[in-house]
Amino acid sequence: MQTLEAPSTDEFVRQPPSLSPVWCWLVRHPLLTFIGVLVLTVMGAQLLLRGFSAIVVANYQSPADAWTTETVEVVNQWLESQRRGESGTEFWLDDAWVSPTRLYSVSDWKVVDAEMTNVKVLVDSSSGAGEPIRQLWNISLSTRSENLLTDKQDMRIISVEAVD
Repeated sequence: MQTLEAPSTDEFVRQPPSLSPVWCWLVRHPLLTFIGVLVLTVMGAQLLLRGFSAIVVANYQSPADAWTTETVEVVNQWLESQRRGESGTEFWLDDAWVSPTRLYSVSDWKVVDAEMTNVKVLVDSSSGAGEPIRQLWNISLSTRSENLLTDKQDMRIISVEAVD
């Protein structure tokens, strides 16, 4: 009976490693490999940052736009309360010099122009005598917040004036 001997460790050392040609090239040229990895990393980072900046720009809202959005929202809520026949005084600034105005039988409205604290609205309503009218109103708002740098302003109506 013949016995099998384990190969000596010298035989393993003498055998070349079975590496792919690409790996062999990368190992033989470490500087070029480093530069290649660096370039791919920078390109990947640029693609990620471009995508991230596009998301940030798409979701950015300037403080003036945020105020305008909130101003229009308050005016729409006030007019909706007027449509339901409610007083809507909760949308007015509770100050001694502000006297809330009431519109009669509001049926429809359209925001014509809006800036930070002024909204022009075309309102279909009726006069105090019950005659249907369509009137352009300039609605001015102010904030109750003492800190004008806060994100969410507590906008309130201070005046409603007919535009000629």
